[in-house]
Order: sequence, then structure tokens, then C-alpha cells
Amino acid sequence: MIKATMCRAALLGAWLTGCAPLVAAQPTPTATPVSRSEPTDRKEAFLNRVEMAFGTRDARAVAALADVETWRAAGYPELSTLQMFLPPAPLVFERELAPSEAIYRDGEDRKWRLVLTEVKGEFRALVRANPCPRGVARAPQYEREERPTPKVQTWTLLECWPLPK
Repeated sequence: MIKATMCRAALLGAWLTGCAPLVAAQPTPTATPVSRSEPTDRKEAFLNRVEMAFGTRDARAVAALADVETWRAAGYPELSTLQMFLPPAPLVFERELAPSEAIYRDGEDRKWRLVLTEVKGEFRALVRANPCPRGVARAPQYEREERPTPKVQTWTLLECWPLPK
């Protein structure tokens, strides 16, 4: 009985050793290469649309580029009921601050930051209630009460840069 078990183990080992080259010789599937420039091209196209909308200074054209879903979810009113703020023209793209942030320069040589988000695979710009927020102290971590959404009269896609302290 021991001889039979040892014989089976030896045969199994020989069989596995003999099959190993067959397993290794099988082609391994490779991922289809994806263009690394695709997200950059999409972002560049979006930033071109932003610059064109800023050029028209039309609130509907600018709002079409905004992350309206997040704005509404935060309890803010519809953009169409508020006054849009844009700095003095012309607004010109200056540089990329981070992968999701761009710096624009206005007609008075001031800098403004645009923050991008991705919503359902498309770039959108974050909506701001105030173009130059005041420096705010952080609340202690133990305070978890909900704060009411502040009343706003304006909206913008740009915030002054660098932010005030």
C-alpha cells in the first residue's frame, strides 16, 4: 500500500513536471494600451470651453460647465436665480496649479483659481458662493452639528488666488 501511494506521488510529480512547460508556453493576455493623453486632451478641451464661456460672459454658458449637482446637494439655490460674478475681462488661462486646478489671470492682472471635478466621466468646475472667502478658523472636531447653508446672492467658478489668510 505504501509502495502504491509512493508510486502515485512519483507519477503525479513527473506528470506535473512534464506539463509545466506547456503551462508556461501559453500566451498571457495583455491589456490594450490606452492613450495616456486622453484625460489630458479631455481636460484641455474642457479648459478651452471654460475660456470661451468666460469670454462671452454669459451666465448660461458658464453655468453649463459647473458642477451644479454638488452645488444643489449642499442646499444652495438654482444658479439661474443668482447673480454670476466674473472678474474683469479678459480672463486668460495662465497655468495648471495641480491636476484638478487651473490659474487664470484677469484684466487687472489678478489671479483666480478654477477647481475641476469629474462628474459621470465629464469634467465640471466647482461652484463658489463667494469669490474671495474670508479666512475661517476650523471648528473643533467634536462639533458635528449641521450648519445651515448661508444665504447667497452670487455664484462664480473662480476664487481669488492665493486665498486670504
